[in-house]
Amino acid sequence: MKYVYLVYEDWHGLIGICATPERATEMVKKDAFESGLPEDTPLDYNDEDSWGWEGATWWKRKEVIQ
Repeated sequence: MKYVYLVYEDWHGLIGICATPERATEMVKKDAFESGLPEDTPLDYNDEDSWGWEGATWWKRKEVIQ
């Protein structure tokens, strides 16, 4: 089964759709750290279905292929 990873940011909503969790993590980190979040802040989400902080997070979703 294939998945997509939806990257959200509180101010702008959905900011990206990624094919891998690694790319989604890069986007979340970039957004969070550029917004002023200290890099040593503990994660709020860290499991196979989500990763990040309150305000900048990715969520795993099933990919729909027709």
